Amino acid sequence: MTSDAEVSHSDSASRMAIRVGVIFVCRMGQIAVGVVVALLLARHYGPEVYGGLSFAFAFAEIFEVVAVLGTTIVITRQLVLLKGVDAADFWRNALLVRVILVTVGLVGAWVTAWIFFRDPPGTLVMLLWASLGLITSLRVAYQAVLRARERADWSAGANVGRSILYLSLIMVVVVNDASALRVIQASLVATFVAVAWDRALARRFLVPGGKASWSGMKSLLIRSVPLALSAILTVIQVRIDILMLKVMSGDVAVGLYSAATRLTEAAYVAPAALGVVVFPALTRAFASRGSNLQAFFSNIIVIMIALGLPFAILMSYYADSVIMLLFGSEFAFSAPVLVVMSMQVPLGFVNIALVNLLFAAEKQKVEMWASVATTLVNVVANLALIPVLGPVGAALATVLCQLVAFIVLWQMSSVVVTPAIPGRTLVTIGVLNLLMYLGCRALDTAVPWIAAALTLSIAYLALLMATNIDVRNQIARLIKGRNEKAP
Repeated sequence: MTSDAEVSHSDSASRMAIRVGVIFVCRMGQIAVGVVVALLLARHYGPEVYGGLSFAFAFAEIFEVVAVLGTTIVITRQLVLLKGVDAADFWRNALLVRVILVTVGLVGAWVTAWIFFRDPPGTLVMLLWASLGLITSLRVAYQAVLRARERADWSAGANVGRSILYLSLIMVVVVNDASALRVIQASLVATFVAVAWDRALARRFLVPGGKASWSGMKSLLIRSVPLALSAILTVIQVRIDILMLKVMSGDVAVGLYSAATRLTEAAYVAPAALGVVVFPALTRAFASRGSNLQAFFSNIIVIMIALGLPFAILMSYYADSVIMLLFGSEFAFSAPVLVVMSMQVPLGFVNIALVNLLFAAEKQKVEMWASVATTLVNVVANLALIPVLGPVGAALATVLCQLVAFIVLWQMSSVVVTPAIPGRTLVTIGVLNLLMYLGCRALDTAVPWIAAALTLSIAYLALLMATNIDVRNQIARLIKGRNEKAP
């Protein structure tokens, strides 16, 4: 006979699985819209102007790190643990800190743009407008509230709405043959609407009142320093290639590189969705020393590997066809970049899981040192490879960076919990991916490449189900262990 407690645990696991599904679907929609926007802009403006837009957004993203300064994870974690007046006071401090940081980041971006990018004037204007997007980083604070209250799926819905609005505005821009500046302005309008929506959702979970204090804000910043340094280094890892390509090879190289990276970045929707939902569970598990953590986290790692490898195989094998179909002949030289960039996806998936583990265990300083090592590798590799290979060199540097990150993060995360992955499971996943590659070769000339890719993907997922890779039971056990230890 099933007890009420067991039913409750099962319901909790089911709700978490549903939220993962909702976030995944929403992010898939968001990524799909983002790809459509990229295609419209790339085809309409060509590699050079598209490269200039990519540079403007990358420039703003670097200063967004200052506007956030690593506070998001701390806000989420503390709102998971704090209740009542303590939560209200903490939120007031967090919001005020975010306002101050946004101001500092915006001023820094404008000053940097004025000093280093005044020529040509068009680039300066685009950078100044793109930097206004830092104001919308206040939205991340409200998203942290929803994430802490296990309502990240609500914010995911707002992201889809924002993406659809942005696509609508971009279509107007393209139809009217407007300047690239209007693209940046359209992004600002869509994001400000999303900020208002997330704020309205988050207010339902905020305790009224609360007092801000210098000591509270100082405490938040101190907790965030390792995360801030790590975030700065992470953005350097992700965007330094675009900045260095801009300086060394020009806007055309940036455009070709950005077309390929847009497709590989789309692959990260699955691990990101899983990480958003699992992080609160990991945080509570470490706070209460829940059982079954090792098995739970091991399954997360296996899922990341199982999802990352087939993407790398399919995208690299059909790179030429994908680029020609989506971006056109002007971007033909993006295909070699896409082949190389696809190789880093499985490593990136696993690294996301490892970083979430370290953050949940409050090992920010450990993760920070991993970011230091990988950032140094990335910068040196870009300096050595971009002058010789251009966009392909930047892609190789990214692969090397992810490899170093995996080695360092795996060693450091083993201090918290060592994943116990059965060798048989890894062999099974390896065999399935080998069969997928052989299937690509066998169907290469027999059927159209799109039909081949879809057929192989469906077959892979069907066979994967037979490997019994199922995280749901581990989530249920983790929740059960947590509740049993709750006072």
